[in-house]
Amino acid sequence: YFLYDKELFGGFGSDHHLRAKLVDISIERAFNLTGKIFIGKDIVVIGDTKNDILCGKHRGVKSIAVATGEYSIEELLKYEPDHVFENFSDTQKVINTILEWIMKFRAVLFDLDGTLLNTIDDLADSMNNVLKKLNYPTHSVESYKYFVGDGLEMLIKRALPKDIDEETFI
Repeated sequence: YFLYDKELFGGFGSDHHLRAKLVDISIERAFNLTGKIFIGKDIVVIGDTKNDILCGKHRGVKSIAVATGEYSIEELLKYEPDHVFENFSDTQKVINTILEWIMKFRAVLFDLDGTLLNTIDDLADSMNNVLKKLNYPTHSVESYKYFVGDGLEMLIKRALPKDIDEETFI
């Protein structure tokens, strides 16, 4: 998601399977909405995975990592985020840090699922309902933690049985 002057929009996992492309898509959408050109030093990404940290490096984007997903602080630090939090329990500290960063940046990109909201149970439930209707085997919530992160198409491909061909999938 992209936050600018109280407008919320973004680049979403379903837009492209490569996370780095989502930053590019967001920058393009920001330009189309605002008429302003955003460059790396104007943007901060907030997320809970290595992909969130790395996604904007090619553009010089800053990152705030939060260990609310499958990655620990130690694992996230390996990818050199500009700031890291264990979780959002010290709400005031998180808000102050983000506000300080927002004052330096013209835009903030943040990962919604797993970072701000824990939607894995809902994603698993929804996909498993579809699989049941198609008479395919379902998966545990734990399995879905490995299925997500690369957009809706990849989630579906990973959840479907391995013997499903591309034409059946489409």
